[in-house]
Amino acid sequence: EVASATGAQVEALRGARVEAAEPGESGVEAARGDPPEVVLLDGLARYVVPLPLTLGDAGERALVVATGGELAAPTRVTLENVAALVSLACERRMLADELEARSEERFQSLVENAAEVPCIIEANGTIRYVGPSSAQVLGLRPEQIVGGHLERRIHEEDKRRVGGLLRECLARPGTTRTIEFRCRHADGHWLYAEVAITNRLDDPSVSGIVANFRDVSERRRLEEQIRLSQRLEAVGTLAGGVAHDFNNILTAVGGHAEALRRNLDALDPRLEHVEQIERATRRAATLTRQLLAFSRKQVLRPRVLNLNDVVQDLTALLRPLIGEDVDLTVAPQAGLGHVKADPGQIEQVLMNLAVNARQALPDGGTLTIATREVDLDGSQRLGQVRVPAGPYVVLSVSDTGIGMDTETQVHAFEPFFTTKEPGQGTGLGLATVYGIVKQSGGYVWLESELGRGSTFSVYLPRVDPPLELESSRLPVASPAGGTETILIVEDEEAVRALTEDVLAGNGYTVLAAASGTEALTLAGGHAEPIDLLLSDLVMPGLGGRAVYAGLRQARPSVRVLYMSGYTAEAILGGGDGEGDPPLLEKPFTSNELLLAVRSTLDGRPATGSPRILTGAFPGR
Repeated sequence: EVASATGAQVEALRGARVEAAEPGESGVEAARGDPPEVVLLDGLARYVVPLPLTLGDAGERALVVATGGELAAPTRVTLENVAALVSLACERRMLADELEARSEERFQSLVENAAEVPCIIEANGTIRYVGPSSAQVLGLRPEQIVGGHLERRIHEEDKRRVGGLLRECLARPGTTRTIEFRCRHADGHWLYAEVAITNRLDDPSVSGIVANFRDVSERRRLEEQIRLSQRLEAVGTLAGGVAHDFNNILTAVGGHAEALRRNLDALDPRLEHVEQIERATRRAATLTRQLLAFSRKQVLRPRVLNLNDVVQDLTALLRPLIGEDVDLTVAPQAGLGHVKADPGQIEQVLMNLAVNARQALPDGGTLTIATREVDLDGSQRLGQVRVPAGPYVVLSVSDTGIGMDTETQVHAFEPFFTTKEPGQGTGLGLATVYGIVKQSGGYVWLESELGRGSTFSVYLPRVDPPLELESSRLPVASPAGGTETILIVEDEEAVRALTEDVLAGNGYTVLAAASGTEALTLAGGHAEPIDLLLSDLVMPGLGGRAVYAGLRQARPSVRVLYMSGYTAEAILGGGDGEGDPPLLEKPFTSNELLLAVRSTLDGRPATGSPRILTGAFPGR
């Protein structure tokens, strides 16, 4: 009744529309649909200016602007402007609250999935707080770590170093120190952690030592691979140089032993000594080839081949080699793709890996040779090298032997590294495998576990086979002499004298020089044609390529045959516009020298390769 009577008076005074509502929620609900301009409350009437909030809850938010009498128009306009400003401020506040809530959610998600583990540690080493990312990095939930002591998770050998850093940090508030140490993962293995430690004991909001843990095990592994690669490169350079010089000596020793054999009767007792010299020379030549393979500077004769054929050809040889107490299992993949590699060197890889596996099986076991195809997506890494994406053919050799610890795996491919007793191995077997595979454009992986065995996997890029696969058989030819003129350039006197003697003894006219400069001078004073330049590639001063370039200016039709104790790299890329000339690899025999010279003069290849001649002593 009071509401009705009061409403009638207001309508009479101002002509306003009046609605009556019960106090409390019903009154608020009545104001939601059509916000009123004035609200008369029981006991005390107050003028109310509604806030036009866009969220539609204006009925719950009102501004008391005056009490008592009627508002004048200017005052009312002013209050409405104030209401608009307050409305905007309230809306901004609500939006800020919402953004803050969303930001908190994003921050929480970031903390939970971060690669770093934030921690707060008490001054006594007790862990007070651990971020949820500990489950990802350490394999432990925060509640499994909080309350424990930091020392429990640190490797015994690193505890003193970490303790010293903590004491230093405690003595200097506000300072930050970084340290790396080994930290135990939930599964028991040790990971390398990089930890930034900051003393925030004086900060009331923290009151502790803040430590951010980050797993840097992969970085440490890559750094170790880089160091290993640098060591291998340095030793490889040294090995290549030694092999080059050694091959010059072997060429002379083997050549003179061959000459001795020709001058002795078949029943001469001194032949036994000659044979011993030749056998020792062959063994030494094998060693230099291993050095060159490791240094990746030997000459390869790549051709398209199928690894299944290589495995099949060697299986019969490997069975007696590995012994009766080892079960040899061969698992070739049917329809295997082809690779391009030197078949002799791939045989060497397989032989070395099989011998290595056999030595890891002192009490017998299983040795498995398998082939397969894989498609890599480019995410795989071998040390610091990302392996290119594409199709690969894999040759793997596995054993169930003693396996290797982590330290042995790190050094497995280093030359002269061996775990065998003195005199039982050179330490070049796996280094040779590494060199051949790298020079062939491939990659080699080692997986091993103590007591479980090892697996070596060789990845070679798959290639499309030609319409007709190249034959692995080399044409057999008999060496023949000739009457052409040959210019020999060789800085090693013993090799030069031997080569001159062999060629002159088979009808050739020979000009011999000890250096590139001497060779060009000698050729300039020779009026007759020079048919062939037989030159060492690597010499002091002018090398073989420079001599050939100078000689061709006056004698454009002259042919060239290079000799070298190493480095196919020196002849790759020809530079003469006609492709790469042939190469005779040292050490070579007299017959191989004569065959290479005759073939070059006749313009035909002497081996399966159209541009590279390689040679060695009988029995290679």
